[in-house]
Amino acid sequence: MSLATSGELAPAQQRLHAACPAHPLRPVLVTVLAVKLAVAAVLLACASMAPTVAAEGRYFVSD
Repeated sequence: MSLATSGELAPAQQRLHAACPAHPLRPVLVTVLAVKLAVAAVLLACASMAPTVAAEGRYFVSD
């Protein structure tokens, strides 16, 4: 039993990709994932700029 070479695998891979076309909702998935990452980055940035718990009283609205 020998291993298949890349030349032997290429036609099989082409048939596989031809048999199953790209999913029509793939661009939506990519867009949603990008938006989720952007929102996560904004939330992390906001949390990192928040004053610490031991901050002065002038930062708090209730004081």
